[in-house]
Amino acid sequence: VATAFVLARLYVRWKVVFKMGKDDAVIALALMAFISNVSTALWGTSYGYGRHVYDLIGDRMVASFNLQIMSMMLLVTYQLTLALIQISILLFYLRLSFSQTLHRATYIFIGVIVSFCLATCAANLYSCWPGIKIFNPACKRQSYWYATSALGLLFDIIIWVMPIRELWRLRFMSKRAKVGLIATFSVGFLAIMVSIARTATIPMSVHTKDPTYDRALRYMVSQLECALGIVCACLPSLR
Repeated sequence: VATAFVLARLYVRWKVVFKMGKDDAVIALALMAFISNVSTALWGTSYGYGRHVYDLIGDRMVASFNLQIMSMMLLVTYQLTLALIQISILLFYLRLSFSQTLHRATYIFIGVIVSFCLATCAANLYSCWPGIKIFNPACKRQSYWYATSALGLLFDIIIWVMPIRELWRLRFMSKRAKVGLIATFSVGFLAIMVSIARTATIPMSVHTKDPTYDRALRYMVSQLECALGIVCACLPSLR
């Protein structure tokens, strides 16, 4: 579904509007990162992800190196996908608004998102280094998961709220068109709800003794969050 929306957006921008923007290029990159995330998850199933620990034997045991690498790749590609989605939406705001205040705030927030993405990716790679420790109970990551989820949710809410005041002040749009565009942006609230649902899965992932099975749910919810984010980012361009 996310792929279909991105392709439709690129077609409209290229063949109908005859103008591609930076936001279109970034959402295409977000789709590529999302596909990498899904492909990594599918690859992980061949090493036991989604199965109970006690069902895994031999080279499919939870301590296998490939499973650890897959877990880190899932976390990194998830953070990268979310960051690119958020940046694409912010770049769309720059194209939509002439407000210098919104432009400055948007550029600052893009810098914050890039910094946050780099920090979280580095933390994912090195907090339980080497990767073989990622399922080790001694590797405490619950504070990191709660902090990144809370900040990610905060960023989503800020991005959702940012343009409403400026959209309402646009003079070249009718009130009906403004309401319709704001309603389109409000679909992003669904992605925020999924983000909250993902945060709710953290306790089960943290305290589990069956990580290959219990953490699979968190990764599936994360992929749903990314897919909804891509769809929401494309809707205003398709309207």
